[in-house]
Amino acid sequence: MAMQRSIKFTLAVTLGVAALVLNPWFGITSGYDYGAAEMRAAIEGTWRLTLTPRDGPRREIMFRIAQGAEPTQPHASTNAVRSAAACGTRSLVRNAEACLDISRMPLEITVLDGETPVRDANGSFEVEGTTFNGGRLRVYIADVLVTGGITPSGEVAGVSAEERGGQRRGLPSRLERLDRGAQLLRPGT
Repeated sequence: MAMQRSIKFTLAVTLGVAALVLNPWFGITSGYDYGAAEMRAAIEGTWRLTLTPRDGPRREIMFRIAQGAEPTQPHASTNAVRSAAACGTRSLVRNAEACLDISRMPLEITVLDGETPVRDANGSFEVEGTTFNGGRLRVYIADVLVTGGITPSGEVAGVSAEERGGQRRGLPSRLERLDRGAQLLRPGT
């Protein structure tokens, strides 16, 4: 009887170790209740940034945000696994012995001022946690660094702006979404 238990226990431990060696994430789900579609719905579209510096003229910059691709790495051909540029990037960051779940979506910015739209810069949209309660936008538009909170419905929950190089920090600014973009319009939205 004891011998049978010992054999069953040894077999169970061996199978468990084999499952973990072959797939360390066996039995663990991602736990995220959102994905790229929800992040895109919150951030993609046409936006207007209004700057009202105390010592200069008011300035408006209209731009379009779309999901971008990860920047190419110089030694990408030596990587064993290629990144899926069509998806957001998720990473676990070790912080004070705890993990922080982050979903990062690279962004492509197109400035619409003037007659010809200009692809100006890249940026990112990050959501912390496994539930999408809001995210952080960080982009360079023309010569301005813009950071702000964005809700899942695409509302601005705070914005700050400064000139590239930090000459003028804390520029009085307003960020507003003008439209969600043609590719995001669905019946009933």
